[in-house]
This record gives sequence, C-alpha cells and structure tokens, in this order.
Amino acid sequence: MITIILILIIIIILIILGLSIPYLQEGDGDIGNYLSVYFVYIASAFLQKRDFKFTYIDKPFLKHLPLYIKFNQDIYDKLKEENFTYIKFNLFLKEGYWEVHNNKREKFWLIMKPLINQVIDDTLKKSGLYKKVQYPVIHFRCSDIPFIKHKQYKLQKYTFYKDSLEEIKRKSGINYDTVILLTSTAHRSNNKNKEACKIYLNGVKNYIESIGYKVIIQSKSKEEDFATLFYAPAVISPGSSFSFMSGFFNNGIFISEGHRSICNNCGKWLVRGYGIEHKKVNNYYDTTNVIKLLNEPFISNKYNQ
Repeated sequence: MITIILILIIIIILIILGLSIPYLQEGDGDIGNYLSVYFVYIASAFLQKRDFKFTYIDKPFLKHLPLYIKFNQDIYDKLKEENFTYIKFNLFLKEGYWEVHNNKREKFWLIMKPLINQVIDDTLKKSGLYKKVQYPVIHFRCSDIPFIKHKQYKLQKYTFYKDSLEEIKRKSGINYDTVILLTSTAHRSNNKNKEACKIYLNGVKNYIESIGYKVIIQSKSKEEDFATLFYAPAVISPGSSFSFMSGFFNNGIFISEGHRSICNNCGKWLVRGYGIEHKKVNNYYDTTNVIKLLNEPFISNKYNQ
C-alpha cells in the first residue's frame, strides 16, 4: 500500500512539473532552446494522453505558436513503440532537450519531426516570415562562444564547410555557386567578443570564396534568420539549438557538427571531429593562432554514405 502511494505521489509531482512551464512563459528570446522545450512539453502531454494547452506569450514569432494542440494518437503510439513512457521520458530529458546525445534522442525527434515541421512552418507564415531561400545556409555562431569555452560549442575547421558543401552537392545533385553565411555577434556578447568574431567570420568567408563560392553574409533579426534557415535547401550547423530547431526540422538537407553524441545512427546528418578542442586554445582573442588551427586539415571524412 505504501509503495502504491509513493508511486502515485511521484506521478502527481511529474504531472505538475509537466504542466508548469516557467521557461516557456518567460521566453528569454532564445528561439532554439525555447522551441525545443515547447515541443518536448507537447510530447509530454501526448504521453499522458491529453491535449497540449499553452499560455499566450507576447514575443515576436513565438506569440503565433499554437496555444492548443489536440492529442495525437499516432505520435503516442510511436513513442510507446520506442518504450517512451511519461516517467521515463522526463528522466530521459533531464540532461537537456535539443542535443542529440544518443540513438534514442534522435528517434524521439524523428517521431516528432512531421508535427514540428508543420507547426514551425505555420507559425512563420502567421508571423509574415515565409520566404524563398535559393542557396545553402551556413550558421556561423560566434558571440559568447567560443570565448566561454562551453564544451558543446566549438569553432569548426574550415574543411568542415568544404566537406559539407560537397556532401550537399552529392545529395541534392545541384551545383550551388552561392552560400549564405548567417551570423550574429549579439547573443550574450560584448565589444571585445564582437571584434574577434568579425575576424573569425572573415576567415570563414575568405575560405569559402577560395573554394569557388560567392558568399552572402546575413545578420538580420533572430526571427528572420531563423526563417532563412528553416526555408533553406540545405543547412550547415555548428551544433546549436538555433540551427538545429530550424535546420533539422526543415524540408532540406541538414548537416551538423557537435552534439557531444554517441549516436551511431546519426551518420546521415551528424559529423564529428571538425571542432577545435578548447584545450588547444590558450586565448580565443589571439585570433592569429586560432586561425592557424582552423586551417589545419581534417584527416578522415566522417560522413556516413
């Protein structure tokens, strides 16, 4: 009897946690992380066989997300087939939301992908952000990182872009001559970071031009940049929530570094080994020495053909 009561208490606590969404209600402007939490809570509701209900938040783009989504039996069945239950699901997500750490995490996002694709597309259109994007988009993240040396976020060797663009050509059959290099130095940054980031951005731009591409640099509002990634025919991501939530769930080709992953089923989109290890860098403001590391060749191709 005591065991049953304890189980019921645990279930009630988890349900309460699932229904309280302070991160979403605050909406700190970090679109990628925000969306990953939003869609995780949708799945959480479905695993409880209930409709998803949400409180309106007055933020650009995000305010057009659905406030109500009816219980989806098909998603529930697929999650159950993969042995997701509500309790296991919450424990499974303790380590983070968007990062694809393993095969099971990728499977979760693949199950959710059709719904996420539809919701993001509808929300961008309601926000007046629909656009036609002709060229592959590279998301170059440099603002608070790499300076804080977060273990998830690294600068990639230049060969990452060359190999990724060659993979896009192979998969699409299209010989693109132009690339959009999307960046923003504003996120949790400062003037010193911004100056160094300009140098790193120019290094990437010059390299891509040296291998035969025209480069369009884009740095608009975060909502416009997110839409550009979502509607791009191909996205090259350094491994960030912003380009994962826009690129992985779009209708094009997605290639990413990062994710600190042991996912051995993710070879169609996830590559490893291009990131510069932080321990090799004494000072990221010493751009000359860091660029030498970025120019180093990559020994083996990690793409899963």
